[in-house]
Amino acid sequence: MQLFQRIENQHGLILVTHAFSYITASKSGISESELEDNLSLDEKVLNDVYQYHLPPTRRIPPLLWTRIRNELPGFLVEKEADGVDVVYWYHRQFFQVCEKRYFKNLNFKSGIHSNLADYFLGKWAGVPKPFVYSELQKQRFGLKDVNSESDRKVPPQPLRFVNEAGKTVRYNLRKLSELPFQLLKSGRMAELASECLFNYQFLHAKLSAFPLQALLSDLDSMIAKTSDRNARILSECLRLSASIITKDPNMLGPQISGRLLPYYAIFEKVRHLIHECDREAPVHCALVPAHHYLYTPGGPLEYSLEGHQFACYGMQVTSDSKYLVSVSNQFIIWDLQTGEIFRNIPINGLQGITKGMRIDSEDRRAVSFTSNNQLVFTNLVSGEHGFYNLPKDSDVRGVLVTTDVALSWPLPLGSGLSSATPLNCSALASCRTPAKRLCTSNIAAPIISTSAQSTPRWRRSIASTLATTWRIASSTTLAWPWATVGSTCSFPSGTRPAP
Repeated sequence: MQLFQRIENQHGLILVTHAFSYITASKSGISESELEDNLSLDEKVLNDVYQYHLPPTRRIPPLLWTRIRNELPGFLVEKEADGVDVVYWYHRQFFQVCEKRYFKNLNFKSGIHSNLADYFLGKWAGVPKPFVYSELQKQRFGLKDVNSESDRKVPPQPLRFVNEAGKTVRYNLRKLSELPFQLLKSGRMAELASECLFNYQFLHAKLSAFPLQALLSDLDSMIAKTSDRNARILSECLRLSASIITKDPNMLGPQISGRLLPYYAIFEKVRHLIHECDREAPVHCALVPAHHYLYTPGGPLEYSLEGHQFACYGMQVTSDSKYLVSVSNQFIIWDLQTGEIFRNIPINGLQGITKGMRIDSEDRRAVSFTSNNQLVFTNLVSGEHGFYNLPKDSDVRGVLVTTDVALSWPLPLGSGLSSATPLNCSALASCRTPAKRLCTSNIAAPIISTSAQSTPRWRRSIASTLATTWRIASSTTLAWPWATVGSTCSFPSGTRPAP
């Protein structure tokens, strides 16, 4: 606080207050050229700076900001954001002090965000901005009229920059990132809808330049503040279309029209967006849906998960319900909050088609089996995996895994299961060590007894798991301890696993 007080006394309260406020109000920092432009559009700052003379061009002198920045060595940092170098506070404590010191007046805070929104809208690019001289300036300079206007020489803000042939060279990442944030913070919800979230050109540009999640985050922010049903419907529509529009943003128009036509007569903003898609989307994709032909938001389907090149026969939700693990010729871990791929684990050396998979209760390890009776042991944390090939006549039909052991049953469900002979094996599995590293064990699979007196703790645990989860009577069972990999399972005659 004393630092800011000293800088305000030395360089002027209004100039310092507004300069620090623009930095604090930015979403991810502000470039020095953007800061100078916004100070040059701020009439309070200019009237304070030009108390004693009239400038030929009504802009802030660049040297003023340079002097202020020199008073903050180490407190402002330069970083990259949206493809440009920006300045921002070194530590969040500076942000909090600025919020407390300058944004106590909510009208002033809203005005700063609104000024930034106007700048990224390109409202005053090439357009003279009106202003009013102060009474002090009127008297000092003998002005007859206090009303005037001046071009502030600020750049335009197109959504995309094109070359002479009209081809897009790059997107205006600063506008795509900052504009929805500033409109939301300034409370200009109608413009947030018309200029950004229900504007086809903006949606297409943001999908082309940013991940889908960035656009969904803007919609979620609007929903949280306004509970707008139009925004909720559009958000669900984009989630349903995620697998298509993330690969080809040019399909945005047909996807929106094909899904939202049933809401055409109900929601005004949706109707306006469909009109824009019909009018402007053919530039990117000539398909214009005449009828509703895709899943509509509001139903049981939230989004499609597409990432496997081959059929997926094994999947399981993690214990915290945040992720879905699926397997084909690779493991894919999906984030269920966003529908995006969280991690991809290729399986090199896989034989056959994966038919099933189970993960342990800690969500760290998985066992899967293939049509060629190959078992795959995978560490989902490190991505390491190993294989064990069962005899060709094993006909594996299922696996079960806990934090201690892994099991499989080799006969079709419904068949009489008799005692099995332990098999020697050499396979990779996760050791029960702090490092959770893979090791090789070449042993005979031990028989797991349900007798508490003669059975180690981990064997009693799996016997109890089998008895409760798979409804298996007291008998002998064979399994793989993770630290000592073994071979088969044995169930009593006439008993079969039941989910």
